[in-house]
Amino acid sequence: MSTRVDAAPNKSRGPGDPDIRFRADLAARVSSIIEMLQMNQVQAAMFLRVYQAEVSDLMRGRLKGVSTDRLFRYLLSFGQDVEIVLPLRIHIRQRGQVTVRIDPLPRPFTLSDEARKSLGMPLMNSAALEEESPLP
Repeated sequence: MSTRVDAAPNKSRGPGDPDIRFRADLAARVSSIIEMLQMNQVQAAMFLRVYQAEVSDLMRGRLKGVSTDRLFRYLLSFGQDVEIVLPLRIHIRQRGQVTVRIDPLPRPFTLSDEARKSLGMPLMNSAALEEESPLP
């Protein structure tokens, strides 16, 4: 997913605002990760160390009061890399531009067994599953 954003100031702060679109792309990635990990909102909140209501708002696209920095921290908590690249430009253009590139998530995308256990989620490791299995 790639979003190209005009860096010019925008006073409207509406849906076309570059900052809102950027944060919406980041929030969509966080939501996708939560869904891929099959976490409920309480588990996601525990993992991110926030209130469940904040996860609910995030997953519903309610981003008022959610900073880009906070979204970066959520992504980093899930082991995602956040890369900001400022290429050197010799020639000055009319205006700079902001381009956001979000690579597709690898499949399967999973949490470690240690993280899953701490959240009360079922373990994915087959050896751990055998250990917890009630069958002889």
